[in-house]
Amino acid sequence: MLNSFEIRLADMVADNLADAGVAGAAAVVRPRDDLLVMVVENPDRVMISAQVLSASPSHHLGDDSRERLGRKNDYRMRTTLHFDGEVALDFQISPTPAESDPADFRSNLLQIVDLVLVLLHAGNVRNGEAFRTEDDLGFELDGFRLVGIGPLPNEPSNTHAIRVLYRYSGRFWPVEAPAVGETIAALPARIAVLPIQIPENVQATAGGEDARIPVPVDLRAFDGAPVSLVARLEGASPPGQLIGDATDTPGLVSYAPTTPGIFTVVYRPPATLSGDALVRVALSLSHPGRKTVDLGRFAIKVAS
Repeated sequence: MLNSFEIRLADMVADNLADAGVAGAAAVVRPRDDLLVMVVENPDRVMISAQVLSASPSHHLGDDSRERLGRKNDYRMRTTLHFDGEVALDFQISPTPAESDPADFRSNLLQIVDLVLVLLHAGNVRNGEAFRTEDDLGFELDGFRLVGIGPLPNEPSNTHAIRVLYRYSGRFWPVEAPAVGETIAALPARIAVLPIQIPENVQATAGGEDARIPVPVDLRAFDGAPVSLVARLEGASPPGQLIGDATDTPGLVSYAPTTPGIFTVVYRPPATLSGDALVRVALSLSHPGRKTVDLGRFAIKVAS
């Protein structure tokens, strides 16, 4: 958590100094050791390190609920620690070769410090927005403010180093492993308003014409879901058959709306029938995780 904060702060400073092209910071590399130190490529220039000095929990009664973090429409739930504290940026001139003028390197150091002070005073840095990335950093800052500038506390007489001190406030949590697999860009969904209008007094005659049965269904589809109704004849060996688009399930046929909100189920009676029969038709929505989602059923009286 705090380690990620140090690294992110160091990265921000390195990127901004490299983009600015200031002498001594044009070629910043980021080899990190135990001190999280960034060293410019030329050892005669400036060494920069970031270090969290303190982290005090900020708490009050009633703050035990999970916090909602993230931008609008991009919320996530986390159990977090709310820390206030101080972080230091140390700028130090590396040993100067004998043939070089120490004043030149001191000037480079002050140029970099001046630039960093301005960069870290930008509004998006002060409110914490600039620290965010697409990755889970393990923290989200609410504020970042300059506290002071001075010598290194353990080396007050060292004129080749400057410490810039900032105070921060934010929420911190353990970094989670990134999710694996394909990202769901859209979730196709259909909503059927129940109850649907069940057809009544439907009749057909053996050897006669197909019965075309309009079925009004308030079916709403989103994110590319198919607007279709599926139907099947109930029973072990019902007479006749349903005529519609084929599906992957035997005995199940699909219908697209003939007009908005109206699906026409087509029943073809058998050529002959020994006696009158009652055929039941089940209406449903297809579903990838199961055979169907039931909507209702109606009956067809078939005369012999």
